[in-house]
Amino acid sequence: MKHLLLLLSFVFSCVYVYGQMGYYYESKFISLIPDSSLYYIQTQTSEQLSQLKESFTWNNDSVRCVSDLSDNSCVFISNREITPTIECYISNIYHSENNFKIAILPRLAIKLKAGSSIDEVLNKYGDILKLDVEKSGIYLVDCHLNTAEDVLKLNELILQMKATEWCEPMMISNIMKFNSLYSLQYYIHNTGQNGGTPGMDINVEPAWGLVSVDENIIVAVIDDGVERSHEDLSGKVLEGLTIDYPNEKGDPINDYYDDPKCHGTACAGIIAAKDNDTGIKGVASGVQILPINVCPEDEDDIIYFYTEKVGDAIRWAYNTKGADIISCSMGFLDSQYIRSAFQDAISDGRGGKGTIVVCASGNSDPYSDVSFPANMTNTIAVGAVNKNGSIWYYSCRGSSLDLVAPSSDVNYLGDIVTTDRTAPKGINSTGNYMGWFGGTSAACPQVAGVVALMLSANPNLTASQVRTKLRNTARDLGPIGFDTTYGYGLVNAYAAVCSALSADKIIGPELIYTYGQFDIVNLPTGVTASWSLSDSYYNNGYNLLIPNYPTTGHCLIIRDQNHDLKNDTLKAEIKYNNVTVQTLKKIVNAYDDFWGQYTSGNLSGSINYTHVFGVNANTATTVTSPNFYGATVTYDSSGATPTAWGFHPTIGTLYFTAPAGYVPVVINVHDGCGNDYVLYAFTSNYSINISNEDGEITITLNGDEASDRGLNLDQSWTVEVRSATTGQLMATQSSTSRSETISTAGWPKGIYIVKVTVGKEVLTEKVVVK
Repeated sequence: MKHLLLLLSFVFSCVYVYGQMGYYYESKFISLIPDSSLYYIQTQTSEQLSQLKESFTWNNDSVRCVSDLSDNSCVFISNREITPTIECYISNIYHSENNFKIAILPRLAIKLKAGSSIDEVLNKYGDILKLDVEKSGIYLVDCHLNTAEDVLKLNELILQMKATEWCEPMMISNIMKFNSLYSLQYYIHNTGQNGGTPGMDINVEPAWGLVSVDENIIVAVIDDGVERSHEDLSGKVLEGLTIDYPNEKGDPINDYYDDPKCHGTACAGIIAAKDNDTGIKGVASGVQILPINVCPEDEDDIIYFYTEKVGDAIRWAYNTKGADIISCSMGFLDSQYIRSAFQDAISDGRGGKGTIVVCASGNSDPYSDVSFPANMTNTIAVGAVNKNGSIWYYSCRGSSLDLVAPSSDVNYLGDIVTTDRTAPKGINSTGNYMGWFGGTSAACPQVAGVVALMLSANPNLTASQVRTKLRNTARDLGPIGFDTTYGYGLVNAYAAVCSALSADKIIGPELIYTYGQFDIVNLPTGVTASWSLSDSYYNNGYNLLIPNYPTTGHCLIIRDQNHDLKNDTLKAEIKYNNVTVQTLKKIVNAYDDFWGQYTSGNLSGSINYTHVFGVNANTATTVTSPNFYGATVTYDSSGATPTAWGFHPTIGTLYFTAPAGYVPVVINVHDGCGNDYVLYAFTSNYSINISNEDGEITITLNGDEASDRGLNLDQSWTVEVRSATTGQLMATQSSTSRSETISTAGWPKGIYIVKVTVGKEVLTEKVVVK
């Protein structure tokens, strides 16, 4: 073993002789500067740690423990370098460039590239590595090394292996809290109180009138705990998780005078405080809070936060407890392990729809780039503006910023009111609410509450859709569009909820032959559609627009030969609780000629009448007859099965599409007088092919099916070409040959309709002139 360590020492020195101490987070190197007075020490057993403490005291080494982190580890402070008298693991307390305090643990997290095996790493470094566990494709290994420097060097060597996607040491760090305190809820309804600008708020009151909060939604608050017994939160806070204290269930603990552990309770109040006559009202009053206490032993500037434990807590929140939303008003040390946990939550949470992760952008003076984890690609980063809509000096900004929300100053200089811990435990020793919360910590939970309202409106939204809708509905505050100071703008709760209830678009035919079916894409459950047509025409008392056919979100426009559709507007008002949340529009047109409709008036008065007619294969066909009024019309299984089918006895109209082939669609009609009719709809005897090149279109008439029936292919036929946009007749000619060529020279670019008539049959195709 000594020989191996000497060899590794030589390799390490070769790797690091010209390098800095640190590790990589993604492609960025995080430099670490050692603190000369603080040390992390980890022994094998608690008894060894006790002996070590006694030895320091006995030798009067001016060394004392300032923080017990576990039974066998603690942080010592010393005015000189520590030289333990027993074998143990020791790490300096390092400072990162963004002022985190870090201790390196003798443990690595390794993510391998696809197709690689952890055995490749263990075979190379197995004498100093031991595989502990695999979590979500990440391997946790323990290092048999004695110093943080050696762990960092080994981390670098493993990172350089071809099999490795990323590798980082497990660490303990402090957490940066983005807090101040909190005031009179002007962010909910800004009337100009405290010198604010009326209306400069998150516009949530009208959203409350539109949608009821789904009380099954779970919002995980990653923080320093949430007081479950608080009068304005009781009954809404679930049993959560406290790192290292399984019996605490997410409660705040260690009630130090200078750190009352009220930050998480303050954030939870903004999200979910009950709608009652006490205290405040949350943005999404009634949702469930899942407290995740990641810093139970915060003692003001002493490290206490384990990257591995925080990552595991995030996975527990979304995977075990089913958190729909994660609200994180804290900044962490950049960590691949934590990053991976958040990424998996966003991709795998909520049954694959994704847990929505909302993060504070960070507080910095002067401001800096958005902090981790808010700067991740798929999290929602929230900055802070004042009650007049101007960005706060401390609010971190940059290309990762998504939104802003109203807040106030930091360092207990703010004016945001929210829940405090129950007196006398909180920052306000005489009451259960505080009036000084602020920073991006107060902005983040506002957006988390808005997300809860959006999911209440439409639980099928994915994490990506929520993020997009929040961006698209935000109130622009800076330069038009996205900017790095305000992101996409001030979160707009009402507009975001309306967007959650909205559909994508109306789809349907560009031009109507005989009828057109139009559908609303992604109409949310519980939302209705009210259809209208700008030129609503009635034929014999029946509206040509048939709304919500066959179910809500669909409509039919029936073409009548006496009526044209030219640039008419089809409109769908999307309504929820009788409130219009969106209006969709589509321009509809129809051909000048009433092509493709078959009117059979001679059915009248004939019993057991058989009618045979031809239709275009795979083309919408309409049959109308006065005998259809009040009739029963079905297709017979002895014939071909239509690919589309619809019958409207109130207007005497049948719609269907016949497949290609020799077998007709057999249609049985039983009218209101007891008469029976059979219709045989054969597909067209002919087909046309169109080539379009060099300023000419060539129409070729084919008739393989017709030849099999003994029909004459060379009979006279005519061709017409019209503009699909204007209906203008561009060309017409007759032919007895199989092909006909028409020049398109001088025609405007666009879509044209080619109509071929062979006897009683009509065939149509579209062609594009470029």
